[in-house]
Amino acid sequence: MTIRRLLLALATTSAVACAGTHIGSPDDYKPMAFNRVFPYPSPEELAQEKTEVTLATHFTTELPRSVVGASMTTIQQRLLAVLTEAGARVDDRSLEDLKAVRRSFAKRAPRKRGDRIEANWVLVSRVTRYEHEALYEAPSGLFKSDEELAAEPGTCTHHGAVQVDIKAFVLPGDDTARATFSLANEGEFEEKNHDESCPVAKERRQQLMDEVLEEALTCLGTSIKNQFAPRGYLEEHRVSEAGDTHIYKTSMGSENGARPGVELSIFRVQYMTTKDGQKARAEHKIGEAEITDEIGKGFSWVSVNPGELEQPLLAGDMVRAVYHDDLVSGLGLGKCEDILTADVQVR
Repeated sequence: MTIRRLLLALATTSAVACAGTHIGSPDDYKPMAFNRVFPYPSPEELAQEKTEVTLATHFTTELPRSVVGASMTTIQQRLLAVLTEAGARVDDRSLEDLKAVRRSFAKRAPRKRGDRIEANWVLVSRVTRYEHEALYEAPSGLFKSDEELAAEPGTCTHHGAVQVDIKAFVLPGDDTARATFSLANEGEFEEKNHDESCPVAKERRQQLMDEVLEEALTCLGTSIKNQFAPRGYLEEHRVSEAGDTHIYKTSMGSENGARPGVELSIFRVQYMTTKDGQKARAEHKIGEAEITDEIGKGFSWVSVNPGELEQPLLAGDMVRAVYHDDLVSGLGLGKCEDILTADVQVR
């Protein structure tokens, strides 16, 4: 199978998956008694469905804006696209450090009642490595004289390396990063040159660095989307007349990331008190669901196979979208396992 046909097949498969299960009208399903989880989520928790992220940058003395400013713009644009796809609300003013974000946060007007915000997050991006070097290799040949070799060009190998660190913080909160995403990538090209210093056009060198960065950023999507995917809660349970199809209404709608065919994980949230008297929150996965083609601004209907649940679902159980690496990366056309290192705490 050619690469072109393979990619076409993958695109077709993706399109089918994104179509979502067709369930017809929910009104044709029988409403079922739906017990509540205890304790039931508070009004504040029920309102915590929309994720808001502020993008910030951090330049260093070694790598100031004059050197990596354009690269930082590319990073921010990629983050904006990924977060928006996940349904998060993004403030992309690109404030230049965490302190500036905190000052902006403190001055922000109180939110209107009913405005659903899960948490105020800030993603601080920093380029920690941005290097280009060139190595010269003299021409060689077993049957060539020194004069002949001196007339031939050598080989210049231009090597580019980029590393980007992206840290996630919660506002208000302390300076402890809740998640860190590190991208490290390298690339190179060769060209013939008589000059051992390997001079190269500024545009060609920049093209190499841009390509190395772009390849690294392609590995960022899944991890970022899973970290900032909005959540919702189960509200209703209905069953088809034949009793073979179970659907559940959630509070996660198109306004905050619900899309047909998206997979959801279902969690039972439990609260406990630790030995030192601190309150703790734990999430236990109890099942999976898929968003159907019945979606509204503030709701979605999901299909569930009861036989695959660890325990019966309850009203107030939490759902969150789950994103997977695309098939292309899994086929070896990417190398994200070598590029991306993620250290993520449970949200």
